[in-house]
Amino acid sequence: MIFTADTFRAKQTLTEGQDYGVSHLEDLDIETFLRMVEKIGELHAVQKLDGANLRVGLDDHGEQYTSREQKGGKRFYHEADFPKTSSYDGFKAAHAVLDKAEGYIAQVLTNGDAINLEIIFGAQPNTVFYGKDNLNYIALLEMLPGDDPSIEPDQKKVKELLKLIGSKVFTVKTVFSDTTDGITIIRTPVVTDWKFVESDHVPAHEVQKVNFVKELGSLKAFLKSENDEAKKLGRDLTNFELLKDRSRDLADERKVVTDKIMNDYKLPIKEKLMDLIRKQKPSLRGMSGEGEGAYQGIEGIIFSDPKTRERFKIVDKDVFTAINKFNYQARKGISSRIMSTDPNLPIESRGGIVGEAQIRSIKLFGLENADNPTQAKKVIEKFKGEDREDTISAIEHSLQQLKFPAIKRKIQAIYIAAYDDLEEALNSFKSGADDYVLQLKNGQTIKYTKEIRRRTLMAFAEARRALVETLSDVRRANDFYDLIEIFFKKQLDDMFKGEK
Repeated sequence: MIFTADTFRAKQTLTEGQDYGVSHLEDLDIETFLRMVEKIGELHAVQKLDGANLRVGLDDHGEQYTSREQKGGKRFYHEADFPKTSSYDGFKAAHAVLDKAEGYIAQVLTNGDAINLEIIFGAQPNTVFYGKDNLNYIALLEMLPGDDPSIEPDQKKVKELLKLIGSKVFTVKTVFSDTTDGITIIRTPVVTDWKFVESDHVPAHEVQKVNFVKELGSLKAFLKSENDEAKKLGRDLTNFELLKDRSRDLADERKVVTDKIMNDYKLPIKEKLMDLIRKQKPSLRGMSGEGEGAYQGIEGIIFSDPKTRERFKIVDKDVFTAINKFNYQARKGISSRIMSTDPNLPIESRGGIVGEAQIRSIKLFGLENADNPTQAKKVIEKFKGEDREDTISAIEHSLQQLKFPAIKRKIQAIYIAAYDDLEEALNSFKSGADDYVLQLKNGQTIKYTKEIRRRTLMAFAEARRALVETLSDVRRANDFYDLIEIFFKKQLDDMFKGEK
């Protein structure tokens, strides 16, 4: 099964980890683009780490927590608070490490402070291969705006904390999920070793060697040039002035000029910086050969102005989008976020095998748009009563024209068929995993590494558990009230804040 990078080309913006919310260089407005490129030799440059974002902080009462709240997550104060799913195993272990380092953290942070972290859990957390010395890493990135946004974060605290902790190795024992067959999930205590680090710095002299004089000169000349289409309409505008103009009659020409700036000027400048990226190697990389089949470069570089805190990143979006989609391809077909209920779209868009079973089952209730996750809450809110029980009863009453035994049988049949599809997909993956190959434009061949295979098998095992648990719940259902609790639990929990 051979794939090419073009197969997976996408326009999505990568905003994971330490660069959360940071724009790509080419996406900056033209004035910011020019200002940043002209002073790039003065900027601070670090390698973009390819782990998972987390923060650690002290709340107003001085209690230490970890969270991913910039993505809507809640704060975790204890290791036992984390969900018992494999996707949280790394965060849970990192939380345990931060608990052990609490004494150091308390010496530096004050109530309300928070630090942005990157968790490098395992040799290959995502695309880039790490794994040096068989350690896991917590990278201290930057101070974040704390609970009091009026207080400017003191970035010196990051260096102070790193100096305090030094090269100490923290050993923790936490419970992890694993599987060897994609069927049985094993929950067992595992000992892991961790170190605190910072992002690798890109030497300033290497950045300063990159010369944009010719490209910047051509871009500025183009911006100063008179725009012919505007002139035809009796408007005396340069290309730069056209970009600022908002008149409808020049909308098409603005797009033409914007596309030309991107393709003829911005991207060639970015390409020169891509050469700089290709020279960098992560200091946390393990022994050569251990990451066979994994991407051997870095993800990118984050540039920041130490005075203004302005930042941008350089990432080969085509390559990283391609590898990311490739690594997740098998998993997306099993269980993924439901983005559409359109039967003509690929099953990955419909939530994979698990999501498709859910969509088909909910459709049987005949509640318009209830199968669409973005609309389901609004649908259920139409039936909202004084409490959860009243709401479920109102939904149940609306279904009185349906025959419960027939609907229950159909849902069971859907989940049994989904289970069979999952078994077939698992056997296909096991026999064909060696054939998953992605050919990058730079000539490198990406394969499913040992870690990606393990994560894919875990996705199969967790999907199997989800199907079995739902099927079991459906079989025990005595009426529509029970089925509504099964298939609209999330919406009801949100509506009544977990009220039972």
